[in-house]
Amino acid sequence: MLHPSQTEKAVRLITVIDSINRAQGKGSVFLASQEISAPWYMRQQFRSPESTTQWA
Repeated sequence: MLHPSQTEKAVRLITVIDSINRAQGKGSVFLASQEISAPWYMRQQFRSPESTTQWA
């Protein structure tokens, strides 16, 4: 259970995050504990054709 002062701080934090997201776009700022579900892909065009370790 949160202490009343922690609850007040949490409400202020969420209020600031919400105002930034309204101004900058949804998802611009979020808590580190939130899951990031944005699709991304590794760039592999400069990947070496050889692995870093040769077993042969």
